[in-house]
Amino acid sequence: SQLDIHIEFSDDRIYEHVGKIDFIDNRVNQNTGTLAIRADFPNPNKILLPGQYTRIQVSLPNSKSMLLIPQAAVQEDQQGRFVLVVNNEDKVEKRMVTLGNRHNVFWEVEKGLEAGEKIIIDGLQKVRVGIQVETSEQTDIPFAPATKKSEKEVK
Repeated sequence: SQLDIHIEFSDDRIYEHVGKIDFIDNRVNQNTGTLAIRADFPNPNKILLPGQYTRIQVSLPNSKSMLLIPQAAVQEDQQGRFVLVVNNEDKVEKRMVTLGNRHNVFWEVEKGLEAGEKIIIDGLQKVRVGIQVETSEQTDIPFAPATKKSEKEVK
């Protein structure tokens, strides 16, 4: 599948025509660590000039949004993998989950959870299904250099 290439001018305008990659070198330049790529753009109004400096944007195909949960939140029993969820009444529920690929210390959730639900990632040994808990939120962007935990933590 082809990648769409967009040109962004120095004044932050985006060029109206989409380019397509027509060449990718098969060697990385040892001195610069770069890879030569060439893209072809239509230029009917002669806006693009030789030697002009611009930035490019590459649109990734088939990008999808996915729900990730920390590995520390996932438990397993004879029925399979599950997480402990805090419902709207602040009570603990067991929720069976189907997991996909692992991404670093996060699991991709295929089934069993919806975005925005509260899961317990810390203090799992202190809770049991049905009890009422007080939560505190800890957010993090997966793969960011920060080491904070994600989602919800039990006090």
